[in-house]
Amino acid sequence: MIIFIILPILSWSVVAANLNVANLNGLKAQFQTAIKSFSDIASLHYTLAGIKELGVQLPDSYCDNINKLVDKLNVESIYHATEASKTLVNCKLPVEDYRATLTAVLQSEDSKTAELYFAVRSSVILGITVDESKIEKRLNLLAKTDDSVVSQGYALLTGAQLSQTIAKSYADTINDLVQQADEIDGSILQYEGGIGATALIFNAFYEVAEKAGVPVKIDSKQLIKFATYFSSKRHVATLRSAYYLTKIFKHLSDNKNQVPVVVSRISPSAISPQNPSVLVSVTNILGQP
Repeated sequence: MIIFIILPILSWSVVAANLNVANLNGLKAQFQTAIKSFSDIASLHYTLAGIKELGVQLPDSYCDNINKLVDKLNVESIYHATEASKTLVNCKLPVEDYRATLTAVLQSEDSKTAELYFAVRSSVILGITVDESKIEKRLNLLAKTDDSVVSQGYALLTGAQLSQTIAKSYADTINDLVQQADEIDGSILQYEGGIGATALIFNAFYEVAEKAGVPVKIDSKQLIKFATYFSSKRHVATLRSAYYLTKIFKHLSDNKNQVPVVVSRISPSAISPQNPSVLVSVTNILGQP
């Protein structure tokens, strides 16, 4: 018996072969294990934020851990602390404790793109006003001295913290960055640096596009190749990668942009006169119908 199935797929959806449903249980277990024992502010940030992305709200008592672990003289540490505090219901950090360090990074001509992002993002969370025109000029200068894909990713993330007009100018560069990805075996796209770099950059596409108020401009075939790469990661080594993967899977399931569709066979592999039908599930990458 031949059965034709008409799939109720949205106009934004793209059907993919060899695409797996995300291993959310594995990611959740990784965060739950990490929250039992952590020794640095970055691990705490990625654990709190990652597990919240999966729908678990942790108690405000972790605010004490944030204040104990943060290094007030290190901009990356401040970034992790502010992001971690944002995941809790009531965790207010003392703004003045961080202002001097953030100001120094924003004004320094030696600050790298990542450091600039850490300072801008932290300032936004803390409610500290930044000079957007100076930030934009600094990003333009940095682009001339460091054109690595990771630096470009941080530039997009920084643009997402600024005005919608500035964000749109960065969103318009997404396709250029997509073209710099490495294609493997004709089926996946990734960036040099592996899952850590690829996840950060891909997430930046969505953050800057959302701030700009525009869809992520990426060809459907390229989207599928990125999605195939991410869905193949059943386990990742770092909490940072686990956190970004969690965010990416949610982005890839948001109908505001193209949504990869996972078609999985759930009936027995053998077809017989007694079992002539083929049963499939049609879901997004989160396993949702």
